[in-house]
Amino acid sequence: MSKSSFKGFVPVLALAGLLFGGPGSVVAQHSHLTFDSRLGLGVPIRGFADEAEGWEGAASGGVTFGLSFGYAFWNRVILYAGFSQHRFGCSAQGCGLESDLVGTGFDIGSRILLRSSGRFVPWTRLGWITYQVEGDFQEGGERTSEVSERASGWEAGGGVAIVVTRRLALNPGVRYSTVSPDFYGRGELRMRYVVVDVGLLVGF
Repeated sequence: MSKSSFKGFVPVLALAGLLFGGPGSVVAQHSHLTFDSRLGLGVPIRGFADEAEGWEGAASGGVTFGLSFGYAFWNRVILYAGFSQHRFGCSAQGCGLESDLVGTGFDIGSRILLRSSGRFVPWTRLGWITYQVEGDFQEGGERTSEVSERASGWEAGGGVAIVVTRRLALNPGVRYSTVSPDFYGRGELRMRYVVVDVGLLVGF
């Protein structure tokens, strides 16, 4: 192998070492820093119906995605912080036809591993979320786009990490979230929804 060819092969060896090598599993406490990218489906509970606030509850499910970093804080406890976005279709009175409610914000919390080794590692999570929701509303034949005030809520769920290599794992999970953003004069939108998604977990 020529010297130039060997230099070109070095990055490939480094990547292979990152993905397949290392002292511990991506889901164990030995991987102190992890990165999780998630994609899935958000399903509203009762279509966000709230008679007291005037929301008829005709919201439908939509795509959800998120990115987060995790840090092995203690034993099987991992602290996480990230960004996520949830889209829900809306056909309730006052919403534009086929428009979306888009919630964007941040989440922070802890994930607890129920075991620290093995091919399948179950976990639970509990966290705090803060979101701002944007929606299209139709009144008097005119459609306007409005943004809610930022609101805080919480989320809880669980899943199982499926270890692929020491540095990679598939990370399916399900969680329940609740947050109530206020659309100023329209009142609060009590968002209660379930997220079913799959993550790709990378350890460093």
